[in-house]
Amino acid sequence: MIAGAIAASVTPMLKKWLLPNVLVAVAYAAASELALHLLRYAAETAVVWFASGVGISALLLLGTRALPGVALGALMCGMLNQKPLGMMLLSTVLTTGQIWLTWWLLVRVFDFNPALARVRDMVKLVFIGATVSPVLNGIRAFAQYALQDDRLPMPTHALVRAALLGEMAGILLLVPAVLAWATSRGQRLRPGERAEAVLLYASAAAASLGVFASMLQPMLLVASLPYAMFPVLFWAAARFGPRETATLYFLIGVVAVAGTGFGRGPFGDAHITFGGAYGNLAELYLFLLVLGGTSLIFSAGRQQLAASQRALRESEEKYRLLVHHQTDLVAKYGIDGRIQYVSPSHRDFYGKPEAEFIGRTLPDAVRLHDEERNCVAEGWQEVLSPPYQNSHEHRVLTPRGWRWVAVQSRAVLGADGRPQFVVAVARDVTDRRRAEEQARQHLQQLAHVSRVSSMGEMASAIAHEINQPLTAIANYASACLRLLRSGKAQAGEAQDAMQRVAAEAERAGEIVRKMRGFVRGEEGQVALVEPGFLAAEVMRLAAAEARQSGVELKSEVEPGLPEVLADSIQIQQVLLNLVRNAVEAVDGGEGPRREVILSVRHAADGGVHFTVRDTGPGLAPDALDKVFEPFYTTKPDGIGIGLPLSRSIADAHRGRLWASAESKGAAFHLVLPAAQELEHAGA
Repeated sequence: MIAGAIAASVTPMLKKWLLPNVLVAVAYAAASELALHLLRYAAETAVVWFASGVGISALLLLGTRALPGVALGALMCGMLNQKPLGMMLLSTVLTTGQIWLTWWLLVRVFDFNPALARVRDMVKLVFIGATVSPVLNGIRAFAQYALQDDRLPMPTHALVRAALLGEMAGILLLVPAVLAWATSRGQRLRPGERAEAVLLYASAAAASLGVFASMLQPMLLVASLPYAMFPVLFWAAARFGPRETATLYFLIGVVAVAGTGFGRGPFGDAHITFGGAYGNLAELYLFLLVLGGTSLIFSAGRQQLAASQRALRESEEKYRLLVHHQTDLVAKYGIDGRIQYVSPSHRDFYGKPEAEFIGRTLPDAVRLHDEERNCVAEGWQEVLSPPYQNSHEHRVLTPRGWRWVAVQSRAVLGADGRPQFVVAVARDVTDRRRAEEQARQHLQQLAHVSRVSSMGEMASAIAHEINQPLTAIANYASACLRLLRSGKAQAGEAQDAMQRVAAEAERAGEIVRKMRGFVRGEEGQVALVEPGFLAAEVMRLAAAEARQSGVELKSEVEPGLPEVLADSIQIQQVLLNLVRNAVEAVDGGEGPRREVILSVRHAADGGVHFTVRDTGPGLAPDALDKVFEPFYTTKPDGIGIGLPLSRSIADAHRGRLWASAESKGAAFHLVLPAAQELEHAGA
């Protein structure tokens, strides 16, 4: 069991760390030995150096966990060449550091993507990945060969150039091919592409062997013959992408290097001297760098273009499906207001073909309700100025009659920050508007029933209130009759008595008019109302019941309050309900103070804050929210609809209604927004 546990814990480590590093070390050592022993042209410089490409590929694919494998491979290379220990260790450290620096610059600094799907990634690989390590190695080679220059039959700079260009060619030949195959696993060619790929590879093999292995000589001896490789690689780049391009470039490069190494092809000579060999190698390297750089960058560009076109098609198809199958009405307008596009749902909604919309303004294309024409015009002007958006509702004539539509418009800005066109999305909200109207009517009906009920409950107090002027009228009339019967009445005395009768009759009539106006008042008449007027009307309506209950009613109104946009009758109903509840609470209590205070002040958010406080027994904490639930009541004979109805009215006015506990009694708060706030919100 212990052995099994150890194996289970070690196996993942072997797979993740040990095995990849061993493979990298073996590949690095094999590439270096191949270059030194099989592809060596002369002296101690290889024709092409693939080992750096192995190390860079490993780090780009595996990250820094492949660094030990690179170091081990460089160490093995030194051991196989029997270098002194100190030089071997120094060379290992320098070589590993150069490859790590190349990886760090590509990945950490320049955000390189090994998939080679973007032009900028291929450019980074060509101009950074293939230059950093060769340049550093060139500096090392220059220092090394400078010390041996007296023993070499050619200038040091020729050897350095050969070493630098040879390593650049090796990196550019190997790394793109390795990365392309490693990042495209699972990508398979279609049957038609396979046949074309076979033809492509056969053409590349024939062309490379014919040019670089001298199979066309002496039939063809043309200096520009190597350029026959360009059509082959650009064929691969245009039709298949980076993977096949990099693979063919690698194969052509190997054939070219091998042919040149054996003195064949346009860059070789069967009877070369030591100095001439390095001149030919430099030309070969430059040719391979130009061939690979152009073809690989072109292949990445083609693939990036194809990916962009594919993404654009998918995006267009997605938005086309979205627009064509949604129920919202989508339209595109030019900045001159003329319609440029309408969705199928837009055409179906109005029952018109697209030709009747394109090139026309909305008022010309559809019939707008006369009451909303100005709203539509103002909305268009608003969407063309910051913040370049507008929302409004208006009515339009359709085959189904007049319909309400809610429109949300937004201007799309160009690079100069100016509107280029406007996209408007509309939705049929007729059913919602009808439901809102029905709810408003139901609320008005329920509020009317509640007011009638309140007047019924206040009947005794109202009767007492009316009885006073009626009694006065009767007394003044009796006194006037006695004066007239006595025959001693003076004209002034009779006139004074009748004036008093008229005044008391007016007083009684005013009480009746106020009661009838409250009960039968027309609702839905939203207008600007002074908060002080609302408080005064409520105090007048509730005064009789308060006096009958022995409760002192007080009013405190701050000066300078803003007007509110409200239905006066409904807000009076809410406040009267709160005041009557407070009077009943005080009347049912046993406190020494029997008073109800209606205060009106500025709200913290700029609105108007009405507060009704009483000195009654108060409310339990758990009842502060429950009192607004339908059919919940704290009164023995209550039915629990007054406060829920009051909250509904407050919500309809964009206000808030809530209760709070006081040290003595309870308080109910009504906050209404100021008329100016509603105007700004509507704008």
